[in-house]
Amino acid sequence: MSPQKSTNLQEPSLSAPAAPRRAPAKPDLYTVLLVIALVAVLIGIVFLYLEMASYDFEFQGGPRVGMLLERCRMIPTHWLA
Repeated sequence: MSPQKSTNLQEPSLSAPAAPRRAPAKPDLYTVLLVIALVAVLIGIVFLYLEMASYDFEFQGGPRVGMLLERCRMIPTHWLA
């Protein structure tokens, strides 16, 4: 006896209609507020750079990892429990 194939599965046809295209979403109030916030952050970055440049500020390296480990060893262990 040969197994019967199920008949409820439909094979996709080549002439199947494509998914309907949606119109692009129109910008609303929240999109405008998002753009205003982005511009404000970018302006803040520029002014921060200009402020730091007026004092000849240069970034230096951070603390050594060994120094951080030494400070962690100074914490009493009963505080961590």
